[in-house]
Amino acid sequence: MLPWGHLAVAYIAYSLAVRVRGGSPSGAAVLALAVGTQFPDLIDKPLVTWVALLPSGRSLGHSLLFALVCGAGLWLLGRRFDRLDVAAAFLFGQLAHVAADAVGPATAGRWAELGFLGWPVTPAYRYSADGERVLVEYLLTQLTTPPHYQLVLFGVAAALWIVDGRPGLLATRTWLRERYRTAVSNPDR
Repeated sequence: MLPWGHLAVAYIAYSLAVRVRGGSPSGAAVLALAVGTQFPDLIDKPLVTWVALLPSGRSLGHSLLFALVCGAGLWLLGRRFDRLDVAAAFLFGQLAHVAADAVGPATAGRWAELGFLGWPVTPAYRYSADGERVLVEYLLTQLTTPPHYQLVLFGVAAALWIVDGRPGLLATRTWLRERYRTAVSNPDR
């Protein structure tokens, strides 16, 4: 699944889960969710492509064992800063990413490809494109090649985000304005 697909699936599931519990998504939690949805690829793709440290583009960051360690660390941070909702949202995004990547191989019966779930205990499947530096080309190709179901999912998620009150937008705008003001007032920094 591509970045916008991971974001869309996780946001739809997260928003519905929060609504079932009687709440609505908060800005900080939605921002953490968004980062969490990209986290497995942010770890694995560079470490297999740029430094050849991992065996596959789905290994360490996609491992449920790694998610368990992350979950423990996030829980400690969430308790420390009284933001368990933000920690849970990040982990939700991370696990949604892993689950979405597992659906295709599982439904097609390609069980060897699911080794990433237990990596390093189970071997990670090596994809033919692992280690190639063609990420931008790949993403552009995916935008112009059917099926576009991930873009449709992204549209649904965007609509739901608007219905939810666009959580995270105000915090992001404020943060960007502060960074811009700092850069303008201190151009040498």
